[in-house]
Amino acid sequence: MHSFNLARFKVYKYFHLSFNIEGLINENNIARKICIFIYDIYLC
Repeated sequence: MHSFNLARFKVYKYFHLSFNIEGLINENNIARKICIFIYDIYLC
């Protein structure tokens, strides 16, 4: 179960990095940072 959560964590991080450029362009960049922060807490 721990390895599964770690894999999900890596997948979420990959999507966050791949959409980082779009996040910088969008005006809701702050909302995205909050979303990433919530995901980090949930996956820890």
